[in-house]
Amino acid sequence: MEYIINYIIDLTDEIYFKDHPSALSIYLHGGCYDLAKMLQLLVSDSNVYVNYLSNHCVVEQDGFFYDASGLIKENIEEYHVATLADLKMLEEYSKECVKGLRLYEIIGSKIKEKGAEKIIKEQIRKELANSARRVA
Repeated sequence: MEYIINYIIDLTDEIYFKDHPSALSIYLHGGCYDLAKMLQLLVSDSNVYVNYLSNHCVVEQDGFFYDASGLIKENIEEYHVATLADLKMLEEYSKECVKGLRLYEIIGSKIKEKGAEKIIKEQIRKELANSARRVA
């Protein structure tokens, strides 16, 4: 899942946020729902969870919780499965925080075309190439 998250962040930065703000910042502060929707496009057995206290949503898959920072290990008990009302609220909140951009509509269509398997392979290749450069 973290390879997919990194791919989405990189692609978002490439398309929208060359310098500031960064996609990571956007997905952690207002755009969490956009990221969750994109992850659900690629990982069909995932679920959106929401935390009212922090106005934040995450994606759960196989008992593990993720947001733009990767695997979440703390305060998981504060999240619950998002209801339809929660999803509607998240949609409105996200729209305001990302200044009307529907990141999941534009970027989501691009990532769905590639598919999770290709994205993961691409991210692994990129990671290996970066490791080889650091060693050399």
